[in-house]
Amino acid sequence: KPTLLSHIPRLWNPPEAALGVDGVDVRRLPLQTLRGAISMVPQETFLFSQTIFHNIAIGRSDATRAEVEEAADLAGLSEDLVNFLKAQGG
Repeated sequence: KPTLLSHIPRLWNPPEAALGVDGVDVRRLPLQTLRGAISMVPQETFLFSQTIFHNIAIGRSDATRAEVEEAADLAGLSEDLVNFLKAQGG
């Protein structure tokens, strides 16, 4: 896994035509475009020592409650949040 993950954002250049994104050799994609389209999600779960709202809104300090609720719904967390609030007596 680490070798592949280093080749996708071109931290290491793979051999020509060895790795493609949507059929395009990654070596032909502009580096800024390629890296701007990549994100990483670690396998370990981690919540910051803030509220659930702040954990969902991380990186969006201007997020509204409606936007955070929509993000939670899109991530499939709505039922978990309801259960969490019930368990907390809320």
